[in-house]
Amino acid sequence: MLPNLPKAPSGNPQKKEFIFVALIFCLALCLRLGYTFFLKSHYSFGDLPGDDVRYYQEWGASIADGNWLGNHAFYGLPLYPYFWAVLLRLTLGNIFLIRLILLALGSLNCVLIYFLALKIFSKRTAVIASLLAATNFMLIYYDWLMMPVTLLIALSLVIILSFLYLDDTSPLRQWFILGILIGLGTLGDGKFILFLGISLIYLLARYRKECPKRLLKILACVVGGAFIIIFSVTLRNRIVSNDWVFISAQTGLSFYVGNNPEATGIFENPDFIRPDHSGQDEDQVVLAQLASRQSLKPSQVSKFWYQKGLSFIKTSPAQYAKLLRKKIVAFLTDNEYGHDIDLIMQKEWKDVLDVNSFRVICPAALVGIILSIRSPGVLWPNLLMAGQFIFTLIFFTTTRHRMTILPFFLVYESFFIVWVIDQARQKEFKKLLLPLPAFFLLLFLFEPARLHPDLIRFYHLTRSGYAHIIDKNYAKAQEDYRQALTIHPSDTNALYNLGNIYAAKNNFSEAARYYQKVLSVNSFDINAIFNLAYCFEQLGDINSAIKGYEKVLALAPKNSADAHYRLAGIYHSQGNCQTSKEHYDAVLKINPLVPLSIPPCRPK
Repeated sequence: MLPNLPKAPSGNPQKKEFIFVALIFCLALCLRLGYTFFLKSHYSFGDLPGDDVRYYQEWGASIADGNWLGNHAFYGLPLYPYFWAVLLRLTLGNIFLIRLILLALGSLNCVLIYFLALKIFSKRTAVIASLLAATNFMLIYYDWLMMPVTLLIALSLVIILSFLYLDDTSPLRQWFILGILIGLGTLGDGKFILFLGISLIYLLARYRKECPKRLLKILACVVGGAFIIIFSVTLRNRIVSNDWVFISAQTGLSFYVGNNPEATGIFENPDFIRPDHSGQDEDQVVLAQLASRQSLKPSQVSKFWYQKGLSFIKTSPAQYAKLLRKKIVAFLTDNEYGHDIDLIMQKEWKDVLDVNSFRVICPAALVGIILSIRSPGVLWPNLLMAGQFIFTLIFFTTTRHRMTILPFFLVYESFFIVWVIDQARQKEFKKLLLPLPAFFLLLFLFEPARLHPDLIRFYHLTRSGYAHIIDKNYAKAQEDYRQALTIHPSDTNALYNLGNIYAAKNNFSEAARYYQKVLSVNSFDINAIFNLAYCFEQLGDINSAIKGYEKVLALAPKNSADAHYRLAGIYHSQGNCQTSKEHYDAVLKINPLVPLSIPPCRPK
């Protein structure tokens, strides 16, 4: 038989419990709304989302505009963009209403945390856990940020609660729905596929002799539900790209980023790849094709980067062992290097409001996990957390990825608090001799890793510079980027944006100088190559401009309509009508809907 867990309480919840749960929801929502309105008047970058946020929102907006199937294999996890697209349709594009929905979902997560702690531990643990969740700064921040975290936490809690409430007598359709939820989770977070695999292995090993027929039916329903979701996305990738891509073609590059000679255990964007999502999507293909000297399908690009990561592991086992240690420490540490840009910008408020920080939560949770290891019901949250831990060892740590298991850490922290109080009340001080020193030892060992003040200032300057570019205040933007470069002289993003500022001011010679600096660091930066060619064109160096545009065509033929258009204009002005027409035709082939007016050409 499957684990014989306690049945759900019969009847309606008692009035006091209902009132408490409602108060937890209201407290969580009020704190989230309060922080949102506080940032509205105190945070100058609130209306200027970071690259990750823009990436998901722009992808979701494209879906909401009618491009539901897409045009190429996914290079990102698709769950949240489709969720965002649905919200856009439901709210008619009202961003505040979408934020309100996500804040409400985050508040509901606090209620789910209450029921999770109540199910596996006690009411006192549930009360503390829900209060800690409602007031936790990091949960409030990510609910405000409008990233996948809030949705993934909700899915995680619902999945674990489903495992706790379902048993071998539950209808098979409920197990099938659970499989669908796990499949949906996999479209947003890799830990779910690991969790599913670990869970299946455990169930087969533990219960294969006790109830094989019923167990096989349950497992078939769970796997079948997950398979339908995952295979539908994989099939969609096959239809649009003529290539079997398992969910996302980004996993190969992500694996390499987490496993290379320069890896630190924290996400670090390679210097030879542009630090934004669109740049990553293009550059990983360009570099893989250049190295292999052939055109590659998305799955082959992903395989290329996987092989580079595996090559590092095979050829440098000692260095890889040290890297694994770094990943473990990073997973257990409040590490500012793994923070989102907005979280770094809000550091001053985090330092004040994050009273129950991850530095405290993690040691308490680890001790709580050990103390409760034999408690009924802890298996499923432990397996989910194990999936996240394995995911970190395979790839890397970011604060955002780890946040999806923070609610479970809060439950175990609350259990530890209640356990210590109970032992003290019962005067069982001997039982505290090991857990309490272990907590303080872990508290000491995993000291937070802080960003250097210069690096924080650098991030602030580049963010401020970008904001000034949006406002077309080029003088202030230029000053911000110049100051940023005194801290990191080779930062390609700052160099590139400075080039753009000079180009906007028609100072093409100075703009060209900055684009050349970018290319001295990353010689395959397609945007810098194109912009440099444009500067050459404006400066009258037509031959250099042609070479630049042709290099763009060679590196990114499928995303080079602008280069074709510029070349068409150059050849048109030279009277080379046939070549000009070929490039205009290429523009229309790449984008048939572009409103292109081809001027008459006079041969010379």
